Amino acid sequence: MATLFQATGGTTTLIPTKAWTAPNGMFTTVARNDGSAYSWASTTSTVTLPSSGLANGYLIIAAFEFQDTSNGRHNPQGKIVQASGTGNIVGGATSGYNRDASEDRSYVRTWAMVDSPSAGATFQFQWKRDNESPTGGTVRSEFQVIPLYYSNIGMYKSTTAALYGGTTPNQTTGWTAVHESDTAAIQLATNQVTVKTANTRYLVLGSWFFEGLGGRTQRWGGLRDGGTFLNHAKSYAYSRNGNNDEVGEMFTHLIERTTANKTLDVA
Repeated sequence: MATLFQATGGTTTLIPTKAWTAPNGMFTTVARNDGSAYSWASTTSTVTLPSSGLANGYLIIAAFEFQDTSNGRHNPQGKIVQASGTGNIVGGATSGYNRDASEDRSYVRTWAMVDSPSAGATFQFQWKRDNESPTGGTVRSEFQVIPLYYSNIGMYKSTTAALYGGTTPNQTTGWTAVHESDTAAIQLATNQVTVKTANTRYLVLGSWFFEGLGGRTQRWGGLRDGGTFLNHAKSYAYSRNGNNDEVGEMFTHLIERTTANKTLDVA
């Protein structure tokens, strides 16, 4: 049975700053810690993985709901980083948006995946905002650690600075491999990932983040399978203006490869 961890939080007066920092007291209650395998520091929003009996990898998810009482705009963001130890890690920042008193709730959910972590490695949730400062605070939060057991994994990142735009999907480029356990099973080539193992299901996680969009606009993006956009595997974010234009989202999907290879990309 999987050894799970969950920390939760309720109403706070915590406000993010314009720099990435770990909130103190957002996730105050350890709701689940199977076998007391994990250690949790609410003051630094940091989890410590087990010291032995590690899984192949760990999916880490953090989320919060923010209520802005200022009747103004607010652009909260979140991400998960590795604070100590080793391992292959990918993840991305995501964001939410508060408009005014009639639309005063924002929701941020973010993830990171670590493969082959060292015993006792630590991972931290961090958050920030864009230029406009809110009042109020979080009203709900959650931090989860889910151990995963698998035969193969492919982990990739892109550092492209393209803003992309228009109404036609743009393939995201600039991908490089963080780790590929076996290229006979999962392989990156020319900004596409091919999954090759017959009768196998693949959990696919991705995210994207933009800065500097400027004026009022929106971006959506997600996963394509064989060049066909999967509308049920895409996400969306809204940029209001230059004070609220750091936006991103995450997307997930479960792909089944039967007898023919599948080629996946992000657009």
